[in-house]
Amino acid sequence: LLALTSMVTAQDTLYFDNVVFDAFGIDLPAASAGHFYHVAPVDLDLDGDLDAVVSERMATSLPSFEPVAVTYYQNNSLDPCEPQYDLVFGNPYNFDQNSIRYPVFADIDGDGDQDLFSSRFGPLAFEELYFYENSDGFFSGEVDQTDPFNFDNGDVLGLLPEFCDIDNDGDLDMFLGGSRSSAPHHFWFYRNEGTAQAPSFGEMTTDPFNLAPAMNSNSFIIHQCADMDCDGDYDLLTQEWETGSGPFIVSYYQNIGTPEEPDFDAPVEIDLLVFGELADLDGDGRQDMLG
Repeated sequence: LLALTSMVTAQDTLYFDNVVFDAFGIDLPAASAGHFYHVAPVDLDLDGDLDAVVSERMATSLPSFEPVAVTYYQNNSLDPCEPQYDLVFGNPYNFDQNSIRYPVFADIDGDGDQDLFSSRFGPLAFEELYFYENSDGFFSGEVDQTDPFNFDNGDVLGLLPEFCDIDNDGDLDMFLGGSRSSAPHHFWFYRNEGTAQAPSFGEMTTDPFNLAPAMNSNSFIIHQCADMDCDGDYDLLTQEWETGSGPFIVSYYQNIGTPEEPDFDAPVEIDLLVFGELADLDGDGRQDMLG
């Protein structure tokens, strides 16, 4: 089931318009018990608009998931304000159907196309992070390692990265989502000490830029970076939930610093029925959410 919400800000207040189901032609079948979808907006065909990659995963024994399928929806609209997605049959980009559970796209090597990261997110290799380089629109073999680009996850489990240039130096830094098995969670951050073409992530920093989780217990956290108040720097939206079947909350962290020196305000809880990827899908200059 797909939902789209449109983000609006007024007097530093963040809120979303009403949910629209099955938006823009992405008509997913109703998820059966234990099945979950994740929709990642990304311009894979390099035509200037956002396509969509949908992963379906199945809960085996929580919090473990097994992959079911990865599908690609191409945006064929001629109007940037009215996207229209069409399912492309087959596997045109050679997605690894056996390991992709939660795709994250970023141009990590600065060559102009989007590369792919995915956590295994499974019971036998819970801490592994898979990297797939985009080679001329084709995701070739996986790099199966726990520290790509000098990345060391420490004791963080789950591994859901979010990339953005948080310090405005021209390369992608990383916030790491996930949880710890026996300790309270934090914001985990890695500054890119390399370059846009040759990234190298430094040591993990805990709770940088005055960030602090909204929940104090041992919960799971996912990040989304975007300029949500249109002031030229990155803000954060997070989802946290208790591991297992506990409640979840969505929080907005406004960056009250600068693009070079971020400083985040205290979190504000947002009332959302879904949590997904942020992107300007309808070309109005505001971040929408696709989940």
